[in-house]
Amino acid sequence: MNISLQQFRAFSAVARLGSFTAAAKSMHLTSAAVSALIKELEAELGFVLFHRTTRQVGLSDQGSSYLPHAERVLEDLRVAKRVADDMRNQKSGLVRIAMTPLMQLTLLPQVFMSFQAMWPEVRMDLVDVPSDQLLSSLEAGHADVAISLEQPESNFMSAELLFISRIHAALPTSHHLQDRATIKWKNLSGEPLILPNQAMELRVRSALPEDIPLDFRYCANNSITAFALAASGAGIAICPGYSRPLANVHSLKLIPLAGPTIDRKFLLYRSKRASSFAVTAYCDFITQRFAKFRAQPIERSSIASTVL
Repeated sequence: MNISLQQFRAFSAVARLGSFTAAAKSMHLTSAAVSALIKELEAELGFVLFHRTTRQVGLSDQGSSYLPHAERVLEDLRVAKRVADDMRNQKSGLVRIAMTPLMQLTLLPQVFMSFQAMWPEVRMDLVDVPSDQLLSSLEAGHADVAISLEQPESNFMSAELLFISRIHAALPTSHHLQDRATIKWKNLSGEPLILPNQAMELRVRSALPEDIPLDFRYCANNSITAFALAASGAGIAICPGYSRPLANVHSLKLIPLAGPTIDRKFLLYRSKRASSFAVTAYCDFITQRFAKFRAQPIERSSIASTVL
């Protein structure tokens, strides 16, 4: 079988863009050249990759099944090129960082800017995935590092404590609890509560006594929606303290929850296959940047403003 990388690139581009014309523009080729590459690939594979009509292009069942394999080859080539770049000049490269949208919005923009100031030629790709898929993105080779709640490790990755964050309540400034320095969980009885995901409910219930009745009214599936619901008056959002910048955007007050307090550990996970200069430089930088936030919750630190 004689398959070229250019054929795989054309296959991926047409599949993702849904158009031979758009794929041709992205590859700086003519539509006829892209069409020829696809026909050559189909001939080599022995099955049709796309259903073509005058108005649209769609993947066939075989094409849909084969696409992840082709894109894995392209990703492996991209990683190989990145490693070669690192070995050649020891100052550039690519770091693929898996994290939740909430963390991208609140905790890490300043960290990224500081790192780029030190290593301007290192490119950072942000892999936006749900919290329950962070580590699987490492194992699948889609990311080099991930920042995630403490989870069971595997042979594919190493882990190091990055910071601790305390669970807070986010509520409108008109709420009758907004003047308190802390809010006890029992004070939330009868209040409609908003969760950013179902995993948060499990963590909260496992940490609280059974005699505290709580009304988990909404599961927003992400923190951004949870804050929007709280701002609308739908209820009180349960969230990590590091999310304060997003709470401020919605004019919400963030108050730590107590009785008991619930602190969660966030770790920096690194794929053992990611050994490039750029990945090592980023991991060293971020662990040093967060070194002072391991002894107490990050939002309580007097120097948290350097990150938050």
